[in-house]
Amino acid sequence: MDRMKNQIIKDAFWQILGRVASALGGFVTIRMMTPFLGPLRYGDYNTILKYFAIWSALADLGLYTIALRELGKMKAEFVHDDGSIDEQEKEKLSAYYSKFMGSRIINLVIVYILALVVAYLIPSYSSNPYIIW
Repeated sequence: MDRMKNQIIKDAFWQILGRVASALGGFVTIRMMTPFLGPLRYGDYNTILKYFAIWSALADLGLYTIALRELGKMKAEFVHDDGSIDEQEKEKLSAYYSKFMGSRIINLVIVYILALVVAYLIPSYSSNPYIIW
């Protein structure tokens, strides 16, 4: 049980560290881009980011949460008392993980292609050359 708690703490630490690094990267990017784009073009850039953020929420559709839960259950079943995993079980877990990642990528590509098609149909987006490109 202590092993499970340590794994949860370790995973949470890496997730928090990743989010902090992502936020810092965002601040640095904004700081670098703002002087080059100016207020109007930066507003267009912000519109593009918000537009794709909405579509990104649709691209996931809760798949990540469901897969994480199921993969966690499978891993808990496969781990023996001494903490080892058999090769067959490791391969099975790897196959499920590959299917999960493949379905997420395919789903993301389909949704983003749909987002681009819809963007060309919105008159205020297609009339602004900075947004459309």
